[in-house]
Amino acid sequence: MKTMVPLFTVTLLSILSVACGRRDASVTIDHEQSPLRGLQVARSGADTDDLVHVAPEAVGWSSEKLEKARKFAEQIGSAAVMVLRDGKVFVSWGEVERNFKVHSIRKPFLSALYGIHVARGEIDLDATMEELKIDDIPPRLTPDEKQATVRDLLKSRSGVYHEAAAEAPVMVNSRPERGSHRPGSHYYYNNWDFNALGSIFEQETGTKIFEQLKKEIADPLGMQDFSLENCRYGYEKKKSMHPAYSFRMSARDMARFGLLYQRKGMWNGKRIVPEEWIEESTTSYSIAHEPSGQGYGYMWKIAPEGSGIAQSIGYPFFFHTGIGVHVLAVVPNLELVLIHRLNTDGEWVDPGEGLITLITMIIEARLPGGPGDLNGDAAENEIINDFQRRIDRLREKLKIPGMSVAVVQGQKIVLARGFGHADLEKGTPASESTPYQIASLTKPFAAALIMQLVESGQLDLDDGMEEILRDVHFPFPGETLKGYSSLCKKIKEMGENDSGPYARYRSLFQDYGQRGRIPTVRHHLTHTSQGTPGEAYRYNGFLFGLLTQVVEKVTGRPFRELLFDRIIEPLGMGDTVPSVSDVRDGEIVEARAKPYRIDKHGNPALSEFHENINAAAGMISTVIDLARFDVAMDKNVIASEASKKAMFTPTRSSSGGALPYGLGWFVQDYRGHELVWHYGHQPTYSSLILKIPGKQLTLILLANSDGASAPFGLGAGDVLESPFALAFIEIYAQIKD
Repeated sequence: MKTMVPLFTVTLLSILSVACGRRDASVTIDHEQSPLRGLQVARSGADTDDLVHVAPEAVGWSSEKLEKARKFAEQIGSAAVMVLRDGKVFVSWGEVERNFKVHSIRKPFLSALYGIHVARGEIDLDATMEELKIDDIPPRLTPDEKQATVRDLLKSRSGVYHEAAAEAPVMVNSRPERGSHRPGSHYYYNNWDFNALGSIFEQETGTKIFEQLKKEIADPLGMQDFSLENCRYGYEKKKSMHPAYSFRMSARDMARFGLLYQRKGMWNGKRIVPEEWIEESTTSYSIAHEPSGQGYGYMWKIAPEGSGIAQSIGYPFFFHTGIGVHVLAVVPNLELVLIHRLNTDGEWVDPGEGLITLITMIIEARLPGGPGDLNGDAAENEIINDFQRRIDRLREKLKIPGMSVAVVQGQKIVLARGFGHADLEKGTPASESTPYQIASLTKPFAAALIMQLVESGQLDLDDGMEEILRDVHFPFPGETLKGYSSLCKKIKEMGENDSGPYARYRSLFQDYGQRGRIPTVRHHLTHTSQGTPGEAYRYNGFLFGLLTQVVEKVTGRPFRELLFDRIIEPLGMGDTVPSVSDVRDGEIVEARAKPYRIDKHGNPALSEFHENINAAAGMISTVIDLARFDVAMDKNVIASEASKKAMFTPTRSSSGGALPYGLGWFVQDYRGHELVWHYGHQPTYSSLILKIPGKQLTLILLANSDGASAPFGLGAGDVLESPFALAFIEIYAQIKD
């Protein structure tokens, strides 16, 4: 891939210097006074605004290499540079808060406003200039030119080659003759189109561009530096009646706009720009630059898949530039937003190829194996990106506010990231470090604890529950049950009662301990304790939870303490606590993703759900910490190879039939591949861990609504009902029909 860098340099340099109307500038500046001097790469905890700042390594970039890029940016006179991955700022150099002229980067902003108002039915893209009564000063538009549509102007294919305000010399020199091309038939980067679109927008919506920019984009995105005082219309009335619309913007505010497009028009859980418009406007309709294959959409420059410029960095992307030195670029497959600003007030120096070198240095600062690593396997990178796209589409379809995902391969984390929001109200994005209540993913932890007790000789899986729990007291709402026999009577009573507070849970209490055979630890661990113990599988979190008392009776210690001392702490699971009531680290409980339910209107609504720890559920953790648990299981750190094999083996019924559950894990076969998994489901959280041992692959998924589990009936024992699991199996594991 490195051999492509010269191509990238040549093609992008051509685009910046020719297609953008770069002006000549030969005055040098004193780089000792560069705004970048002395500033460093953003570090964790360096937040100065609502954007999340992280260390480069957290998103797969090298601090050492970026420091070299920063020093080079000083040398070429860059005023501000900002780079985000997945919404996290890992480069923030220079005066990122200072408002600079945007020049031609004004165009994508107007494109966004068009998308908003087209969706409201206020603008017809197929209306002609004649129908809209759009004209210009003499020589006026010809009848043929008046057949150009709004869509033609958005594509810069109007065929109207009238003089225009704010034209660069290169535009004037390359402008075709009037009448030389029919509307829609030829691309020419045309300020008449862009300026007339401003007039059309204000005419059709009855609003002003800059007021709409503030109302529809700047305010919702929380732009910190945008001001209407920095906006103005640029008239050149001897050339055209249509003014240019220019404004100033800071790098950090421009980064928010780029992030809005990287997030497909969503911001803080709200739709700002229609997703369909983003797709349509960033599609290439013209070849704007033959050598590079760069295209043009609706006032966006496009590096389409297969083009020279896209191949240069390994991925398609879309961008816009301002006089060749201001850059706004979005690389969707890398979830990357890149901003470069130069102080173009007064005299300034053109960095020339230096800008290309800087961008190349930033792109090449990716760590080996990091997101979109150019030195890695391109096919593998595409698999990762395809999987992420599928996961995020599913999340959006199921209206899950936030989700975190990790993939472990060969006992190493190869993917860890968040999708959506951990907190919609505050706009906090979900990340790989976001804690969630993991619900029934607690069960594999309990199973590991129990197998440790089996290995130490403190417990036998075939010990009867009555023998172990004979004199144990069981707390129940409003009463304390003394002894296992009292518990069984209470369970029988609740299973037969079709009214009262537990009526909706009757199935949890039916047919337990009533067939003349006492259930054992194994029966509870395998969900075969109801009816004739060992005969049939019936998933039952309540009865599994009784293993809490088994562990506590055998060891004489609280379950939560054993869980912490034997698993959480030894594995370095620093962002995991046994439950919401745990006092060890209140910050983890406070930082967990906010819980949501889907309201009657189909929208996420902030809710609450508390669950204290027991063997069945209650833990709080992150995908990173669960990956540590996964690797420890594979390395036999917390349970022996024999114990792991027992946990991962399907239970056989007393009649010999295979059941879908082992010891604390679901187990099934798919096309010759063993799948070992578990899911979690609470009213406000859901989760999934799926292991494919034969491929040394594991998927870990946590969500802050029930949407990743509730629709799929996973308790029946078939993980293939989960579209998230299928995406992982088909795309990542490459197991297909």
